[in-house]
Amino acid sequence: MSSKSNVLVFSTGGERAAVELKNKRSHGLTPDGRERALSEYAATGYGYADYVGTPGYGMTLTSPDRVRTQLKELGGWREVYFGAAGWNNHQDVFGVVKET
Repeated sequence: MSSKSNVLVFSTGGERAAVELKNKRSHGLTPDGRERALSEYAATGYGYADYVGTPGYGMTLTSPDRVRTQLKELGGWREVYFGAAGWNNHQDVFGVVKET
């Protein structure tokens, strides 16, 4: 019997993106949106705000711990790579594998 692995590589706006927002870099968010995303991120590990003029499309912040918790809740996914700010010195990069 052979097994197969499913590989998923994805990026998230993590701590580096949050630090940039804290340092007043707007990333296309209103000041209120920036503060809301940071507040949600601090409280729950996840924050979101719409870009100016584009409802439903915006910037997210997701802590590595929040990602790991969600992967554990999904079940069967194993983290094989993590690069803090690994994409363009901005977004965290995850590599995960699911055995089938």
